[in-house]
Amino acid sequence: MKKIFSTNDIVLAASLQLHKKNMIKIEKHGNRGVFVFENIEDDFLNNYDLGKIVVEPVGFSSTVKQLTISVKRVMER
Repeated sequence: MKKIFSTNDIVLAASLQLHKKNMIKIEKHGNRGVFVFENIEDDFLNNYDLGKIVVEPVGFSSTVKQLTISVKRVMER
């Protein structure tokens, strides 16, 4: 069974992407984009909240830019 996780936090979404987590879609909720992932472990989220998730800075910046563009496209629909 697939566990679905949603967030509108672009920093968390970029961190998940860089850790090869599967984003299945971006949804439009009012005036916000929501990133939808599947099978995200509670341990990952706990470590993120504790500031223990490490990402490569240049890749992180690029991923945030990419997600920003993707959200804009979803919002234009």
